[in-house]
Amino acid sequence: MKLSPKEKVFLVLKYVCLIFFTILCLYPLFWLLLSSFKTNSELYANPWGLPESFSLVNYIQAIQEGHILQYFGNSVIIAVSAVIVAVILSSMVSYAITRMQKAGKTDPECVFAGNDDSGVCYGGSLIFNV
Repeated sequence: MKLSPKEKVFLVLKYVCLIFFTILCLYPLFWLLLSSFKTNSELYANPWGLPESFSLVNYIQAIQEGHILQYFGNSVIIAVSAVIVAVILSSMVSYAITRMQKAGKTDPECVFAGNDDSGVCYGGSLIFNV
């Protein structure tokens, strides 16, 4: 596949924009990681520079005094519970949807787009009659 000069320029511009936005998104995370190894005085004195010495004191303090592991455990419990409830409810709803008798049920467009009892297909969100 041979690209025209116009397509090549567009491709280069596209990748330059992608690289720029990738750096724009990743640099704050990189700065945050480097800042986590600094002491408070170092952070206020030189916020953009590299740490003088890499120290894990901030992480140890966060684990011991900040109870980070307890908060992480709480988050895991909530996330796992939410996933279990979502799977159970979506399984029950999907079973009910598959058992519904609808006009136009054999028409693939109506199955994915939705239809009402009159057999008219419509797009957009699905509306359920309870």
